[in-house]
Amino acid sequence: MDRPRRPLHSQDNYIYPEETTKEYLKFVGVIIGLLLLSLLLTFGRGWGIKYLWEDFIAVFLIMSAAYKIFRLEIFSVIYKSYDVVARKWPAWSYIFPFVELGLGADYLLSNGSVELYLLTVLITAISIFSFTQQPYHKSHVQYACLDRTIQLPLATISFVESLMLLAMAIIMLVFY
Repeated sequence: MDRPRRPLHSQDNYIYPEETTKEYLKFVGVIIGLLLLSLLLTFGRGWGIKYLWEDFIAVFLIMSAAYKIFRLEIFSVIYKSYDVVARKWPAWSYIFPFVELGLGADYLLSNGSVELYLLTVLITAISIFSFTQQPYHKSHVQYACLDRTIQLPLATISFVESLMLLAMAIIMLVFY
C-alpha cells in the first residue's frame, strides 16, 4: 500500500488497513469460528434450526460488542466519522457496543421475539445506510476494535456484519 501507516493519535485519526487475501481469509475464518461456536452452543442447549440462527446471531453480536468495548475509545473516534447517528449524536458511538451486547444477550437468553428481530433489522439497516453515505476516504479506515488482528477497512467489516445480521433477522421474522 502506498500510504504510510499513521498512529491513531495522528492528525487524521485513522489507522490505514492492508487489504490482502490473507486479511480476507482471516475474516472468513472468524465467521466460521463463530458458526462452529454457535453449533456447539446449539447442540448443548437443544438442537433446532431456529435455535442455531439465534445462537449464531447472539455469538456474533456478543463477540463484536466485546471487541468494541475492549477498544471503546478508539472505536468511538472512528465510528463517529462513519455512522450517521453517531455524527449527529456522538454519545451513540459509546452506547452502540452496549446495545449490541444487550441484543446478543437477549438472543442468547430469550426464545426470540418479533420486537427483537425488528430492533435488529432497524439497527443493521441504519448501519448499512451509513455505509452507503460515507465518503470514499472513510471507507478505507481500519476497523477500530480489531486493532491489528484483521486489517480490513471499517466499511468492509461493518457492511458484511450488518448485512449478515440483517439477513438473519429478516429470515427469523419471516419464518419464525
